[in-house]
Amino acid sequence: MKKIQIEKVEAARRQIDAAIRWLFAKGDPVAIFTVASAGYRILRDIAEIRGNVGIHQSQKDIIRPGKEKEYWKFINAPVNFLKHAEKDPDATFQGFKEEYIDVTISIACLYYHGLGYKITTEMHLFSVWYMIQHPNIIKDTAPIKGIIIDELPFVKNMSRYARLEVGRLLLEKAGIYKKYIKGG
Repeated sequence: MKKIQIEKVEAARRQIDAAIRWLFAKGDPVAIFTVASAGYRILRDIAEIRGNVGIHQSQKDIIRPGKEKEYWKFINAPVNFLKHAEKDPDATFQGFKEEYIDVTISIACLYYHGLGYKITTEMHLFSVWYMIQHPNIIKDTAPIKGIIIDELPFVKNMSRYARLEVGRLLLEKAGIYKKYIKGG
């Protein structure tokens, strides 16, 4: 059996990129979310240890004032549910939304970039895809608001399945879909 050596940041990057590819391939939402959450948590822990908590500020820079508490509650509830079972082994998470995946990956990308790493093509394409769908979260003064979001408002009105297909097509155009999803 081949052994691999991997650093924490590299593991997180691979988890996030894999979650993005699986998301756009319309894979199992719980598995995608679990992998994305693991990558997110590694990066968040590294940021806290390094004292690089300014990454939290980058989220404040794009989230509308007054939406912060809603944002963090949305993120933490399913992560905590899937991470532990010692206190509630028979619990059921009511209302798991596939959008939890989107938010978790988005934050993980912010942490990765905020820690000083160059975002991957998957992360970049996902970030654009995410912001197009959530223009109400992005401040009107954010550069991406006028450059991309205002130019592609029709994507927000598509079904989730159709939006994921747009993401898959972005990965395909970047040469990623064929390499990882189709095994080419």
